Amino acid sequence: MSIGYSIKEGFAGFGRTKLASATSTFSLFIAVLLAGFLTRGGYALYTLAVDLTDEVQMEIFLAPISEERTQDFGDYLDEQPWVESIEFTSKEAASARFEQEFGEGFSSEALADLDFLPASFTLILTPDIPIDEVQQQVERLQEFQEVDDIAFNAALYQQLRSRVDQSLWVGLSVASVILIASIWLVFNTIRLTIYAKRDTIKAMKLVGATNAFIRRPFVIEGVLQGWIGSIVAFGVLDALFRWGVPLAIPQMGVLAWPLGAWYYLAAGMLLLGTLIGLLGSTMASHRFIRLA
Repeated sequence: MSIGYSIKEGFAGFGRTKLASATSTFSLFIAVLLAGFLTRGGYALYTLAVDLTDEVQMEIFLAPISEERTQDFGDYLDEQPWVESIEFTSKEAASARFEQEFGEGFSSEALADLDFLPASFTLILTPDIPIDEVQQQVERLQEFQEVDDIAFNAALYQQLRSRVDQSLWVGLSVASVILIASIWLVFNTIRLTIYAKRDTIKAMKLVGATNAFIRRPFVIEGVLQGWIGSIVAFGVLDALFRWGVPLAIPQMGVLAWPLGAWYYLAAGMLLLGTLIGLLGSTMASHRFIRLA
């Protein structure tokens, strides 16, 4: 009986403070929509930045050494924990690639005679390795007799890493501000609803109703606002990335869903809206029902 009454009163709260409820639900919709937009767009940008970072390679050019020493040195590099993968390019392969890129006027045989294209190892670094550690490894490898030179763009690597970190912090900061503002709006909406029912609340207290019983409909109202705002927000977000983004930027196409499926983001947005509505309504009902 009490559950049915609470649900009925939770829905009825929308009718008592129409403007405040509509404003709160709309604000919550905007908050969840922006959070979803930041999550999906930020996920795409983050994966792109990580892919670009992974493509920053270290190339180790070898001194004239025997095939056996080359093999041993390659095995040593492959065993290093900071090396994700390794690829060997022989002098002949380097000459052939040079000829392919610069034209037939540069024959691989002539380049091999000039001996200015050494064999090399191309290293892909492990993800999230600190730039300081990479520079230490470069300095250490330069002391090896097998190494003639090392090509590694430390500045580019550091810039990409810093951009990834900055994008994460900016996204978290914006999301935090949005969440706080949304909770505050729900808080004020429930406060207005409680104020509109203050006489009824006093009468319920006189006949023995507990604060928990009186509080439950207001909490349900806040949760309902969260559900409505979240469901509408996900529909708008899906339409935006399905048609709006490709229309504005055709080359981007449809961005991938975080974790590879739409329902993860949908569940996250619904949970976020529920938590915003629950927190705002719980705080307001705890505070103001005692004063009613």
